[in-house]
Amino acid sequence: MQSWEGDWEVPSTECDIYGKCGPFGRCDAQNSPICRCLIGFVPKNEDEWNKGIWTSGCVRMTSLQCDRIRNGSEVGKEDGFMKLEMMKVPASAEYWSYPSSSEQECKDECLKNCSCVAYSYYNGFGCMAWTGNLIDTQKFPEGGADLNIRLAYTEFVAGNSTKKKVIISMSVIVGAIAIFLFVFFSWKWMATHRERKLISEETREAQATVFDGNSPDNIEEVKLEPLFKLQVLETATSNFDVANKLGQGGFGAVYRVTLLN
Repeated sequence: MQSWEGDWEVPSTECDIYGKCGPFGRCDAQNSPICRCLIGFVPKNEDEWNKGIWTSGCVRMTSLQCDRIRNGSEVGKEDGFMKLEMMKVPASAEYWSYPSSSEQECKDECLKNCSCVAYSYYNGFGCMAWTGNLIDTQKFPEGGADLNIRLAYTEFVAGNSTKKKVIISMSVIVGAIAIFLFVFFSWKWMATHRERKLISEETREAQATVFDGNSPDNIEEVKLEPLFKLQVLETATSNFDVANKLGQGGFGAVYRVTLLN
């Protein structure tokens, strides 16, 4: 064919460009924008970051325990790790143990070393650890490895506090909606019940009383009885012929009748 046949190409996405999101940045080709800071980090240059220039990367929001000790500030509790799943691990990993080691041993070794900022344990491969900046980290749609980022303990406290606030807020909102719906449907049921009761009372009064004459002084209470028998009505309307029908509404059909008298 006198042409090249494509077998493999790179970069297939912008995330394949080395260091696209800078130090402590995470690239995800399925997101927009593709670059985000790792949990516990913020953009180093907010203006550049908002313009899509991500090479300056991100910086840590809260110092780790070792840094606090060196600075003479409050020591606080021990650091922890935030697990990120399905990740392409950063470049320049250090291999600290053989495949026979456990993940807990990998975590403990990282905590003992003040320079360690992340670790990853992969079955059959062993423990990988990183010091310094984490560069070229990428989120995969599937596969990859678990990357554990070292964070100050306050980051986990803040995260739990935020989750509690969200749960409480959602509970309040759901409760308010439930109360509103209960009040609304209760009011609607009561209004419908009152209306039906009123109509029923008016119907009973109309059935029980007729007025003889136009003056209130001339009111006489009598018992209603059928004025005409069915056979008489059938004869008078020619067996309810349509030709004798005047109209029809919510009250039923109205016929013109011819009586013998």
